[in-house]
Amino acid sequence: EGGEEGDAELHDVLELETRMWVAIRAHAALLHKLQGLPRSEPLPAGLARLEPGGAYQASLHAEWPALRRCHRLSFAIAPLLADVSLDEALMRAESVEGRLRIGLGVIATRNARLAAELSVRSAIGGKSFDDDDEGGMPSA
Repeated sequence: EGGEEGDAELHDVLELETRMWVAIRAHAALLHKLQGLPRSEPLPAGLARLEPGGAYQASLHAEWPALRRCHRLSFAIAPLLADVSLDEALMRAESVEGRLRIGLGVIATRNARLAAELSVRSAIGGKSFDDDDEGGMPSA
């Protein structure tokens, strides 16, 4: 019975890991679009090696158990987002699943903001809110 419970827990963690990678890739793509770069740059090597099936992960850490990989990913999200308060929240979380849920919530919120900014920039012809002196309001 304990084995089935552990398998279900691992399944939940792996599902969160998959969702986290979708969010990380979306985050990178949004940042590159906002910066006006033609295509996404590779993720930092330390993060890329944690991606299941990725080139780094396959060559450097093929022996890592899935839960260990998820454990490392659960802490790697704060530096990616350069968010000290997230780092503190992750340190207080009691499980890999908890850290992944917290990180996923933060990156999803950040991605929504980035997507909104990209949409607004597109609507106003590429002008950034930081490009003016009108208190954050785009000028005509």
